[in-house]
Amino acid sequence: MKGLFIDLDGTIYRGSERIPGAADFIRALQERDIPFLFVTNNATRSPDVVAEALRSEHAIDVPAEQIYTSVDATMYQLHQLKQKYQWEEVTAFAIGSEYLHQSLLDNDITIHQETTDTSEQVVIVGLDFQVDYRTLSEAGLALQNGAEFLLTNPDLQLPSERGYLPGNGTLGNLLQSASGVEYTVCGKPAVNFVSGALDRLQLSRDQAIFVGDNLFTDIQAAINAGVESLLMETGIHNYTDAKNLDIHPTTILPDYQTLLSEGWLDQL
Repeated sequence: MKGLFIDLDGTIYRGSERIPGAADFIRALQERDIPFLFVTNNATRSPDVVAEALRSEHAIDVPAEQIYTSVDATMYQLHQLKQKYQWEEVTAFAIGSEYLHQSLLDNDITIHQETTDTSEQVVIVGLDFQVDYRTLSEAGLALQNGAEFLLTNPDLQLPSERGYLPGNGTLGNLLQSASGVEYTVCGKPAVNFVSGALDRLQLSRDQAIFVGDNLFTDIQAAINAGVESLLMETGIHNYTDAKNLDIHPTTILPDYQTLLSEGWLDQL
């Protein structure tokens, strides 16, 4: 039995549009008791919000516990840092959504609103639509004082109806340039993103398959972590892209109709 990590946008849906067969695929997994997580780099929406959107907009019913985000991966990375440096308590300067801040508080992380004389152990940056110069300056000062630098996800662009907007990777690059401190990516394609997801499902690397549409995030995450991968040609990338970009998934399928009709699930 193998478990699946399944990307959302481009794999299960495209914006508000349902991808044909995606809901049938998920129901087939549920009927066969095949463990899976939905995995996303989005650090602004909580698992509860994502689960409700899947139910109401895409006819997919899963509990919030089956949603794994880059914020979850950031909490996993913080746990690793706490063990590495033997921190008894963790103080952080955080930029990001209410969901990110609440997750930090839920994990007993003290959040400072401005840098202090004692210095923060870590600066955490997620997408924040209200971020201002003062906040960025405080984050840069904390980094110069020796704080670790965690970036929830490295996406440079955020698609919108008007075009592409600055993504979280843009904020990370700004602070990296200003402080001279390199960030650690917590979301896809980082190895620790997959490690945290494996830990959530209690699987080993040879028991997991990463399903996604993006070669740079989904498939590269699988390759980096040493797990099998399935590229679905339902979103951004396809077979030709994989060949031209020299990023090679374990399997490539055009759509869910092919996946279900060819008995791919029977091989798990």
